[in-house]
Formats: sequence, structure tokens, C-alpha cells
Amino acid sequence: MNRIRIMVHDEAAQFFYAGSIDEAVSVMDAQEIAVVFMPYGLDVLSGDEMLEIVLDHNPEAQIILLFDDSDLLKVVHAHNNYHLCRLIASSNMKLELLPEKINAAFDRYNKDEELKEFEKDYRSKEDKYKHALEEMSSLLNDRIESYEAVRSLFLALMQQGIGRDDTECTEVILAYMGRILQEYVSLFLLQEADADFYLTKTLGECHNEEERRFLVIRSDVMKEMNADQQNNCLFVIRVISLYFAMFYDKYRGKIETEESDDGIVLNLLYECIPKKELKDLPGRILPFNEAFVKQYADRAAFGTKDRVLQYKLLYKKDPS
Repeated sequence: MNRIRIMVHDEAAQFFYAGSIDEAVSVMDAQEIAVVFMPYGLDVLSGDEMLEIVLDHNPEAQIILLFDDSDLLKVVHAHNNYHLCRLIASSNMKLELLPEKINAAFDRYNKDEELKEFEKDYRSKEDKYKHALEEMSSLLNDRIESYEAVRSLFLALMQQGIGRDDTECTEVILAYMGRILQEYVSLFLLQEADADFYLTKTLGECHNEEERRFLVIRSDVMKEMNADQQNNCLFVIRVISLYFAMFYDKYRGKIETEESDDGIVLNLLYECIPKKELKDLPGRILPFNEAFVKQYADRAAFGTKDRVLQYKLLYKKDPS
């Protein structure tokens, strides 16, 4: 550590050194850390346990991991789970190259921030265009009266969700409700249901490894549902997936359908970190979301603990 302290210095950055886990946690509690250089093996914690602590305090930190050759398989597994910035074998450690590696990690951290801002602006504009085009298409359809009735209902729900004079929150809620309205029109009014298309579309919008948004969907038994059940199931998947994509910064989500004695169970499990700029907004929308999606299954149960949210919905077997 003393050799590293001498070699690594940069007037544009502030460096912190920790000789124990307690010191490291204290630093991470007090500071926003961009780059972490750490060993994989510690006396009192496993490498994965220490990585969990680091990412819990600084989920966007770029991690450079120093490891022994004997830990290679564990480190590869950790890299796949946590998407580490760089791995350095202790047998091949050259201190004179460390400043270059740290600077590269800083560049990656700053690039991620820029990409997120660009993506946010791009998605905002894209959603407005898509909403306008889909609304125009539906107006040309012969189901205009049904569409207008549904739109009026969604407008009323939007007003309930806003609940206070907050321009920024209002725009986010309107955008989210507008997306749900699009999905409702497509699935139930225009009847454009195609399971493969909708699931592929969901993954395309909600799974992004670079932004640490991980989503896995397994739905092999959905073909056993009747048409109405399949539409309801797809609608719930879209509503929940869009909720996390719009209101949460990072998440790990898993969506599965499986057979049970009573029918087919839709299980949605998310571990998530809310977007800082939205403050308490996700919590305000969550009760509406739960009440809303439970209408599209025969039975529904919800559970929340810390940053983990789970939804289980049952679709009973088709009597026919």
C-alpha cells in the first residue's frame, strides 16, 4: 500500500487508502467513490462478500481486482456476476502500470455517466415519438370509441398518481402511464398479441448489461394459456418491466412462468436501486402498480423486503 501511495497521485482526483474493512466502509459511507482497487481475498471476508459491500455503497464504482492465481475460477465467476472493470493477477502485478489502469477506470466511470445522460434524453424523445405514432394509428382504427373510453380512464388514473404539484414528477408519471396505455391498446383493443415479439421487445428495452440492468425471462409454458390469459400475462410483464426500467437506476430481474397444480404461475422477482433524482416517486407509484396488475390474474401476491420486490400471479387452468 505504501508503494501504491507513492506512485498513484493525481491533482484532479482525491485518493483514499484503507488498511482494514472498517476503514474502507467508513470511506465509502462518506464519499462517492469512482474507482476501487482491492484484493480479492481478505482474512475475515470472502472476495464476493467484499464486492457486495463495495457495490452496495457505490453501485457505479469501477472495480480493479487483484487476485492470487489459486482464486482464478472464483474471480472469473465474480467478474461474470459483478462486471468488474479489470482483473490483475498478483503474479503479474507491475506497480508502474497501475496509474495507467486507474486512469482508464476513471475514463470508463465518466463515460458511463455521459452515456446514461445521453440514453435518458434519447429515450425521452423516442417515447414521445412512439406515443404520438401509436396514438395516431389507434385513432385510424375502427375502435375509436373504445380507445377514447380507455384513454379517459388512464387520464383519471394519472391524476390520482400525480397527487401534488410537482412538474418533474408529473412528467415522469405521465410518461409511464402513457406507455401502459400504449400496451393496453396494442394487446386488448388492437389485439396484436404475439408472445415472442412482446418478450423480445421487453428484453430489448429493459435489459442493458452496461448500465447494470439485468433481466432474464423464461416463459416456455405460456403457450399452454388461452388467448385471454396470454394477453393478461404479457400485459403484466410489460407493465412491471417498464416500471422498473423507468423508475430504477439498476436492477436484477427474473421473470418466469411455470406450471402448478392450479394453473400457470407468473413469478417476477426484482432486486433494484431507485434513481436518485426521482426520490420517493417509485414508492408512490408502487401501490397503484400492485393494485393494477392484480386485476389481470386469478390470484396475486406481492412481497417486498429491503431492495427486493416479488410478484406472484396465478392463471387458473382453462376449463375447456
